[in-house]
Amino acid sequence: MALDANTDSGPLTRGSRALGRYVNHGNPLVRFVSLWLICATLFVAAWYVGYHLLPADCSGRRTPRARSPSTPAPCGRSS
Repeated sequence: MALDANTDSGPLTRGSRALGRYVNHGNPLVRFVSLWLICATLFVAAWYVGYHLLPADCSGRRTPRARSPSTPAPCGRSS
């Protein structure tokens, strides 16, 4: 039995259709705002995930001189 894409009404399909309506809208302002919101959402999600997955000292905010000699370098870097 072949599935017809037009009869599938799952939440993912409905969401992608709604998103497609805004991204492919005739008004350039609507297209710009919808794409800007998509990019902003992806940026914030990537930032959030990266912030919570990286170890605390991996950001490189402290210089090697700021650490004491007995403190190991963060993220496997040598000092």
